[in-house]
Amino acid sequence: LKLALPEYAYDLVVARPLPSIRRAYPEIQVDLSLTDAFEDILETGLHAGIRLSDLIAQDMIALRLTEPLRLAVLGSPAYLEKAGAPGTPEDLLAHECIRYRFHSSGKFAPWNVESSTGQSEVAVKGSLVVNSLSVAVDAARRDEGLIYLLQDYVAEDVLNGALIPVLQEYMPHAPGFFLYFPRAYREMVPLRLFIDHVRKGGGKQARPAIDETPLPPER
Repeated sequence: LKLALPEYAYDLVVARPLPSIRRAYPEIQVDLSLTDAFEDILETGLHAGIRLSDLIAQDMIALRLTEPLRLAVLGSPAYLEKAGAPGTPEDLLAHECIRYRFHSSGKFAPWNVESSTGQSEVAVKGSLVVNSLSVAVDAARRDEGLIYLLQDYVAEDVLNGALIPVLQEYMPHAPGFFLYFPRAYREMVPLRLFIDHVRKGGGKQARPAIDETPLPPER
């Protein structure tokens, strides 16, 4: 079973059910390709992928794995004590922001905020650029600046006080994760078993039905 997914999708959706899949079906080889690129499933020999819904092509069957997920700007207590907590999105322009660069496109992940007039992007700056969320989180824990990502990805850090969310009233939600795959693979046994395991113990608020409604075009 060959799956393409970004690092954060592994942590939030796949990590929990993977051990039970491997124990229950040791004959199934699971091949995970960790990438933030939008993979052409058929051309690359993959069977399925996991992405946020606005990165999924229209011609795929899509199974919703999570409800929309809240985004967050976070910093360590020491960083916020030194630099001050931003009170408005515009205040981010005066902060050291740890930016994520996509492997595939080379573009920076946007820092989007929400207000009564809609959603907009803040053109943040910062002298540290990474292409790994785990590195970004580690740098934030070490007081190097603010990070912007799915809050569930750092839920434990928030609970133990290592990272503190700011600007919470301005934070939008990401659409949530979808498993996507070509219609031809709908009855593929290893894929169906994977879906069942994710439903039972994997992704947050996993849903039980395949949604075949076309999704927005790839962005």
